[in-house]
Amino acid sequence: MAASDVLVSPATVWYAPVGTALPNPSTLLAGQTWTAPWANLGYTLEPTTLNMNVTPFDLYVQQLTVPLRTIRTQVDVMLETVMGEFTANTLKLATDGTVVTTAAAAGVSGRDEITVLASKVDVSLFAFGIEGVRVTDANARLPVRIFIPRGSAVMNGPVTFAKDAGIGIPLQFKAFADSAGVALIIHNIMALAL
Repeated sequence: MAASDVLVSPATVWYAPVGTALPNPSTLLAGQTWTAPWANLGYTLEPTTLNMNVTPFDLYVQQLTVPLRTIRTQVDVMLETVMGEFTANTLKLATDGTVVTTAAAAGVSGRDEITVLASKVDVSLFAFGIEGVRVTDANARLPVRIFIPRGSAVMNGPVTFAKDAGIGIPLQFKAFADSAGVALIIHNIMALAL
């Protein structure tokens, strides 16, 4: 058992177009900026969680009281958090809307206008990633990264305005299989490259 395997870490949330190369685990150190087109979504108000909900099919035979076999018939993989920055970019992602930015001018207020079409049935897809940190006994900071190579974002709860809390945008990033059937990738870096 290693104490460094017990992690305590916030997570940074990133997103990019589907097909974007994952950060190189041998060269990108913990806490460094991921290369474009990866974009940081900003501060979070709540922890970031990874959920896998599995729906099994258990095969029972007449001679036994426990299943003889089981298979997974459905797996839902999701990352969830509450974003703390009330920005057009986060709102666009949460609502799958469009953004039009108007610069301030004489008699015109500067603003971002997010439009959500009630008739839109397709879902925009992106790649998502989060990064946490493992600290070794030698004080090396190693990244722990979780990726959804192809997924969607959806607002996953209410946006609440309150005098005693930050206004957060609850987001759920749901995984879809890519062309190779991959839904989730985890880079658990255990040692720096030599």
